[in-house]
Amino acid sequence: MQPIHSHIRLIALALAAGTILFGLTAAATLARPLARLNTAPLAAGSASIRLAGPGAAVPPGQSFSVPLEATALDNPLSAFQVDVTFDPTILTFNGIATGPLLGSSGRAIVCPPAVSSPGRVRFVCTSAGEATGASSPGLLATIHFSAHSPGSSSLALEGVQLVDGGRPPALFSVNSQNSEVTVAGPAATPTATATPDSFDLFLPNVEMNSQSSRGSAPQNDEWLFLPAVGR
Repeated sequence: MQPIHSHIRLIALALAAGTILFGLTAAATLARPLARLNTAPLAAGSASIRLAGPGAAVPPGQSFSVPLEATALDNPLSAFQVDVTFDPTILTFNGIATGPLLGSSGRAIVCPPAVSSPGRVRFVCTSAGEATGASSPGLLATIHFSAHSPGSSSLALEGVQLVDGGRPPALFSVNSQNSEVTVAGPAATPTATATPDSFDLFLPNVEMNSQSSRGSAPQNDEWLFLPAVGR
């Protein structure tokens, strides 16, 4: 009987070891796709966005708005993050307003206050809900500036991230179109040419003695000063 009990124990140990090995193998198999998602999110297709700057020069002191538009999306959009850079010596950032595109599908949207520093503003907006997300084209946000000093400033998009509405979500490959703003200088003041109302006249070699005869010798290098002629 002892050999039978020994065989039963060996079989039980083998089954237990096999169960453990199977569990470890299954765990490793499940972990590999998750690791890939964490390091390289799936591509959601392509997207195009643009900043539409004012078409004409802006006078100093005047406020203006710059739309941020999504012009093409391969898939519905659920969230986005953008940085907009500009020249702080020429433009002043006044604020940003969320556009209607992200919430157009009925999803609830959350947009924290923009974070700004000299020459840069970052804006993040996300949505959640049963709907798949927003479809382009449409307005993502409107950025408000005021003209500060004469000159030209670029408006550039940096750090752009657009997320689709898939499960799990994926990032778009984004094509960004930047813009530029020109702040006009003050109008040039025409320089007036002064017209004098009087002037001084110098006449050389005029005889000082009105009684001189024709034969008398003229005085050399005599000058007659006539002040304020024309007053």
